Amino acid sequence: MKISYAWLQKYFDAPLPSVEELSRAITFHAFEIDGVEEIGSDSVLDVKVLPDRTHDCLSYRGVAKEVSAILNMPLSSDPLGVPPSLSPLTDSVKVTIEEPTLCARYVAAHVRGVKVGPSPAWLVERLASMGQRSVNNVVDATNFVMFNMGQPLHAFDAGKMTERNGTYAISVRKAKEGEKMLALDGKEYTLADSMLVICDAHNGAAIGLAGVKGGAPAGITETTTDIILESANFDGVVTRRTSRALNLRTDASVRYENVISPELAGYGASAAIELIQKLAGGELVGFVDEYPNKPELKQVEVTAGDVNRLFGTSLNDGDVESLIKRFAWNHTNNGGRFSVEVPFERLDMTIPEDVVADIGRLYGYDKIPTVVPEPLPVAPAINKRFYYIDRVREWLASKGFSEIYTSVFVLNGERQVLNKVDSDRPYLRSEVWPNLQEALETNYRNRDLLGVPDARLFEIGTVWKNGEEKMVLVLGTLGGKTTPKASVFLSELIKEFDAKQPSEIPDAAIVNFDFDSFVMQAPDPLSYKELPTLGDVRYRPFSRYPFITRDVAFWAPVGTGPEKPFEMIGDAAGPLAVLVGVFDRFEKGDKISYGFRVIFQANDRTLTDEEANAAMEGVYAALTGEGYEIR
Repeated sequence: MKISYAWLQKYFDAPLPSVEELSRAITFHAFEIDGVEEIGSDSVLDVKVLPDRTHDCLSYRGVAKEVSAILNMPLSSDPLGVPPSLSPLTDSVKVTIEEPTLCARYVAAHVRGVKVGPSPAWLVERLASMGQRSVNNVVDATNFVMFNMGQPLHAFDAGKMTERNGTYAISVRKAKEGEKMLALDGKEYTLADSMLVICDAHNGAAIGLAGVKGGAPAGITETTTDIILESANFDGVVTRRTSRALNLRTDASVRYENVISPELAGYGASAAIELIQKLAGGELVGFVDEYPNKPELKQVEVTAGDVNRLFGTSLNDGDVESLIKRFAWNHTNNGGRFSVEVPFERLDMTIPEDVVADIGRLYGYDKIPTVVPEPLPVAPAINKRFYYIDRVREWLASKGFSEIYTSVFVLNGERQVLNKVDSDRPYLRSEVWPNLQEALETNYRNRDLLGVPDARLFEIGTVWKNGEEKMVLVLGTLGGKTTPKASVFLSELIKEFDAKQPSEIPDAAIVNFDFDSFVMQAPDPLSYKELPTLGDVRYRPFSRYPFITRDVAFWAPVGTGPEKPFEMIGDAAGPLAVLVGVFDRFEKGDKISYGFRVIFQANDRTLTDEEANAAMEGVYAALTGEGYEIR
């Protein structure tokens, strides 16, 4: 969710802290900030809203509510603070929900005499900060309210709809199989009967794809004078399936997919009508509110003991109530039992642990004391499979192997996944070696960049074959004549662990081994082996751009070690040199010859030979300056 600093400031009378301080506070107590973009004089924060909070925090109000609690700064005004007044009611629009399980609420508002035109500068700027272009004052008003409050809205041109006896009729129904609708993006979509549409009930024509996109037949134009505003609540699953099936993802569909409270529809309708009248004028005829099953407000009860038990803190009742008040939750305190009224927009708060989690993050995880767990009264059971997986990994690593993890999904196989993750690969693999072979070839092509003479890989993974699920070990090597085949290493591994050898190990560069059988036959371990930790190892993303290899060979006096030339070459080659290594060494008389290989690569572009050659000129100059003789 992109959050404009200037827009967010409108929620507070007191000035917000700097963008840097605000980003740190939000990251530490709520959501990670993926980045900050400067747009004109404004700063736009990219807030990575967690999945369990998308129902309320894909909006400025939701993020502002979090900031208010984190910084202990009250909101100057809360658009959800006072229940909306959907009055007057009108019978000029009739709404029928044919699928109440897929549309929990539908609010419609009828406005006459609007004047469609350009939006004011402030609104254009607000939408621009969200990456939205301005359309007109009516459409912009609906988009602004959606971003501000989280409720998607849509405006229909009433003049393009059918009126009978002074009444318009809207129906929320399932689409007919093969039904077509021309959307506002100018594309015609063929619909399925699993999709939900908004239709003009008087003529049966679809005028909107529920939760996803409005239809062109009732789109707002400069000639529009009367509008019907939609503020509804559509089923998240159906919206997502429709969006994916039509490859049509919108800001509205994202919010419906993540599920929002039907209560929000009333607030959205009221706010949008107020803004539309401010920007485009018009007379409000009235509202229609179809709300078949209104949910009841929930109460969740917590105590300081609950908080302390789950977090290991020592907060008292006053501490807990202070944190609850910072969230501005309605609550009662009955002798230290806090009954919290769950805000309607917080669909994630259902049990006491949900409230405790919010209290904990607001209190600050850094304040929670570190406590060493007490020793277990009984030693934990040793998982034999995990034990030997670690032992085998360690042994193979000592032989120069690297472990890989490849996808279990394949194009064809014996077992098909019901809810497939990858549409191109719907089956579970029955073999690992094809994936390992591909990885071997890729690693061997990049052996210079990796700084290895050959490729040695292994994977311990699951396969589904002959109706069974089992774990296998697959080894593979690829290199020159001096590189042993994988079968050689497999024989050594079997001897190392005193395992039962298969009847025949094929002489091959890639070999399979039944790991489950190996574990069953191996002796039971008495204790886990203490394996060395990796220490201070940091991940560095690899470049997707090709690398360039350059070699340099030179004579040096006997007794010269490779350390000094190595350092000189690395410094002289510059920042584009990602790897420097010795590939050749021999002595002749009173001289020693070294051959160094330098790998050049950039993270942002494909290097040219000229760039590599220029860097090597610096290497030659540094070596000759030290008195070494370039060969």
